[in-house]
Amino acid sequence: MADESFVLNEIHDQLRTLDPDLICGVTIGDTECRFFHDQVSIRASVHDDPGQHPNLAHCHIVTSLGTDLSGHLDACVVGIGADRGLALKQAATYWVESVSGVILSALHCRPVLNTAHFSGNEMQGVKGAHGFAGPLSTRIADPKLKLSMLADRSVFEFAAEIAPPGIVHLAKVTLQSDGRGGWKRTLEVDGHRASFQDRNWQGPPITGSQSIVSQFALFHFTDTPKWSDQRERLDTDIRDFVVSFAECRDTYVAGDRLVSAGCPSAIAHQIVLLTPVAFARTVFEDLGVQFAPSYYVADKTGKPGPELPLMGEPVFARSMILGKELLAGEHVE
Repeated sequence: MADESFVLNEIHDQLRTLDPDLICGVTIGDTECRFFHDQVSIRASVHDDPGQHPNLAHCHIVTSLGTDLSGHLDACVVGIGADRGLALKQAATYWVESVSGVILSALHCRPVLNTAHFSGNEMQGVKGAHGFAGPLSTRIADPKLKLSMLADRSVFEFAAEIAPPGIVHLAKVTLQSDGRGGWKRTLEVDGHRASFQDRNWQGPPITGSQSIVSQFALFHFTDTPKWSDQRERLDTDIRDFVVSFAECRDTYVAGDRLVSAGCPSAIAHQIVLLTPVAFARTVFEDLGVQFAPSYYVADKTGKPGPELPLMGEPVFARSMILGKELLAGEHVE
């Protein structure tokens, strides 16, 4: 049996053990598993990464909600086992325990399977969006780490800012401690379509052994239907700016061209100031260079205002994502 079929069959079998009133029927086909009155389909792909140990399974489970709003609900799940079969089974279990709940919660319009609802202002949610956060999952954990220590941490911070166009999104956060009090936070939205890494995340000051904690969240902008169109326009403006700058070699001329093409002057001004900085960082951060994560805006007297996170600016956040894409010669639809 192919790895993809193995994973789908495992997910199918585990979904069948859930409350029938939640799952609302589940079937399995050659390439997909369907549930919830046949309205939801999931497909699996297993990545064969170079140098990857055979007992590590890097899988992507993509969910379609049977609607134009479903977007790319792509969950990256990894399984590790004593053999290939156990690794694939663990990846399937990880998806059922960590992802299926947020999807079913959205479908039932209430939190189920250890999920929590958020409406855009909660610490554990996604800013400006409604959705559901799944349970925290530990791969390895220092005995001193209690998951309650993460309750006051905004683990999905900047998920809305880096998200690509679309109404519904799936975010994954991975928190990794180094055992010396330091933490790294890796945020992914819709699989690998958008990602951000905070190498100096302020997590609980735990020392000892390493810890790895992850969590998924489904978030949507159905209350702000123009959000996706605005994000699409922002991405287009950033790309047009890059193309124009490559021709004229002048950021201000490229910015004026954006305004002439209909881009709001305030957005064009931000693109002129922030996109070159973001693109430069995508190059040097891969080389291990660390930059200040914040900026200040000075008033007319030159006095600096409050410290603001750069990733909190959608222009900067999307420029970081598109910079990685364009510098790699790729274009993700």
